[in-house]
Amino acid sequence: GIPVLMTSGDEEGWPLLPGEQEIDLPAGSLFSVLALSDLAGLTLRGVEWPLTERDVPMGSSLTLSNRVAGGEGLRVGLGRGNAVLLARPHFGTL
Repeated sequence: GIPVLMTSGDEEGWPLLPGEQEIDLPAGSLFSVLALSDLAGLTLRGVEWPLTERDVPMGSSLTLSNRVAGGEGLRVGLGRGNAVLLARPHFGTL
């Protein structure tokens, strides 16, 4: 229940737990979702390649190298599992 942001100064990371959250990243930011377990019901909105309630096995490359679209902001929903969203908001590549 405590909001967490991890940062190296160049990269930022947010733990993703079941539920929904909005992540404040500028349009064009590159990001990846790294599954720490099998994920169920992953939804990504406000991105170049959206997902809707997708099951993602741990180790899948499906959630690597996406980009925040302009407008509505990045919204993440997760039904079950644990993951980390890693982003480089000020650079062009992950």
